[in-house]
Amino acid sequence: MSNVLVLDRRGTRLDAEGQHLIVRNEKFDRPRSVPIAQIEQVIALCSLDLSTTVLGKLSSQQIGFTFIPNGKTDQAWFQIGDCSGNVHRKIMQAQAWQNDDLCEYWGARLVKARIQQQARLLQRLGRSHPEVRYPSLTASGQLRELARQAEGRRRAELLGLEGAAAAVYFGALKQHFADSWQFQGRNRRPPKDPVNVMLSLGYTLMTAITVRALLRNGLDPLLGFYHQPSYGRPSLACDLVELMRCHVDAWVVDVCAKQTLTADYFKSDDKGCHLGKAGRGHFYKAWGGQAVGYAHLANRIAMIWRRRLEAWYEQCRG
Repeated sequence: MSNVLVLDRRGTRLDAEGQHLIVRNEKFDRPRSVPIAQIEQVIALCSLDLSTTVLGKLSSQQIGFTFIPNGKTDQAWFQIGDCSGNVHRKIMQAQAWQNDDLCEYWGARLVKARIQQQARLLQRLGRSHPEVRYPSLTASGQLRELARQAEGRRRAELLGLEGAAAAVYFGALKQHFADSWQFQGRNRRPPKDPVNVMLSLGYTLMTAITVRALLRNGLDPLLGFYHQPSYGRPSLACDLVELMRCHVDAWVVDVCAKQTLTADYFKSDDKGCHLGKAGRGHFYKAWGGQAVGYAHLANRIAMIWRRRLEAWYEQCRG
């Protein structure tokens, strides 16, 4: 059962009554009631009417609220209650962030892990699709070599390695999509083809899940070690999403292969490619089926990084 509530109809009003969220719209024959206990994430894709009471209820129940105006992922906004009052852990995080060598070390670990995951995904896809096995396995080998080169590199060098790895990875990944998807590589802001629309949406939703996991572990999502702090950007969440992007990539490959969505659900204009209303229903239904697993994954990774932070702090104390 999906634990994601998606609001995608203009003129919708969201209220909280007891332990239920009430969704009202003039096009509904009656209000729809959703038990709060069954929800982990609310996603709003259009303007809606809601009160601070609703936001307060979501926050107190540790339910994430994600607003993606008109599907523009670069304008996404997250509201999640602070799930931990552990200020000492946040102080440790701030002290670690001030250690340049530690940030460089953890940044290199993140980049290496991400490239290794890209290599493993291409290897798995290549073995499952004999018609593109050779280019997939060749690219996988190239990525493993790039991952080895990430060890001990400084941030400026890592950015160059990331770019090289992305060119190899998406150059091979595009062969796992039919021509009708028009996917020639990664692009964004705005995405120019259906696959990039789904990748951008998936990464944004994964970021929201990761913000929630970090707060649950008493960490500040805004203070990252590889992604530099920037106004409004959850930099630490962006760090950890690097370890989960391949899960989104594999999911998008599967969605396209099974034709859960087809290219007909998308429209392109001079402002980029957009997922139509009918397609959004299919997309978020499919995403909801994976969301619980992604939440567990994000929480596990956040817990690992919390323990690394605590171990570093204890080591510094001697």
